[in-house]
Formats: sequence, structure tokens, C-alpha cells
Amino acid sequence: MIIGDKRKFLTALVTLKVKQNLDTMEFTNELTGVALDVSSNSKTVEDARKDPKWTKYIDDAFKKYNNDKEACVSNAQKIQYWRILDGDFSVPKDEMTSTLKLKRSVIHKNHEKAIDSMYEAAEINPIKKNIKKCLGCTCNFSFGGGSLVLNADMLIQKKKPDTFFLEQKPNY
Repeated sequence: MIIGDKRKFLTALVTLKVKQNLDTMEFTNELTGVALDVSSNSKTVEDARKDPKWTKYIDDAFKKYNNDKEACVSNAQKIQYWRILDGDFSVPKDEMTSTLKLKRSVIHKNHEKAIDSMYEAAEINPIKKNIKKCLGCTCNFSFGGGSLVLNADMLIQKKKPDTFFLEQKPNY
């Protein structure tokens, strides 16, 4: 499912082909069918998340789409980040209607952490590129009536902004 409404760029929630428990209609985390063909090392969704073959497989698919000028006619249509979900969307989890249409608002609520992580990664990555050579140092950014002091290690470890501290300096 593509996410991007009222956001700066598009992201995707990816589900893999997994087995379904026919009694409960819930999906398991065991890969099945063509999902097993991608990597012989991956038997579950967790394995696939860690497997570089799966990462490359999905990245290549999105790169192919993003570079296809007929399918992706502008930069606004390019998918920037993606996450593999634990299981498929299902009726029992109320993520689909009985006619198998996606309930976007329910999916957004159920997978809010995964969605937010993609947009948080985008905020940190540009800073991270410029600050890698500065590990262990402290960076001061002046603004208004104070300055923001950031430790470069915090940015690399993707710590949340509440771990940064504000150092007030008097204006002379």
C-alpha cells in the first residue's frame, strides 16, 4: 500500500506472500509460494526482513518503477522508502472489507509506527550524511535567543529529538 497523502513524499507498506490459517483466516509469518523463490534462506517474514536478497529484490522493484518514465511520470510519484509488514492485510484484522477492499484509515492506524519510521528516517538521513565524519564531537546551531547543541552520535543512532538539549545563551 502506498502512503503519501499530506506527506512530502511517497512510501510503501509491503506485504509478502504468507500462509493463511484456514480456521481463523489470519495470516501466519511463514512465507509460501513465490515468496520462497526470492531467497532459500528466508522461511519467515522476520527472516526476509534481515535477508539482503529480499532487500535487493524489493529495492530493485521500486527502482524499476521509479525509473520507468511511463509509469512514474514525475518525482512526486517516486517511492522513497518502504517497510515489510508482519503479515498480509486481512478481514479479521479489519484492514479489509468483506469485498477485499483496503481500509486505508485502519491500516494507517495499525501500522503507524512503521509509517512514521519511514518519514523519521528521511529527516535524519540528510543530516547523517554531513555529520558522519564528526562522530564524538558536539555541534552548535545558533538561533534566536539560544543555541541547539547536538551530539553527532545521537544523530547516527537515530535518537529522537527529545534526547537533544537546548542550551540557553544570553544575547549580549
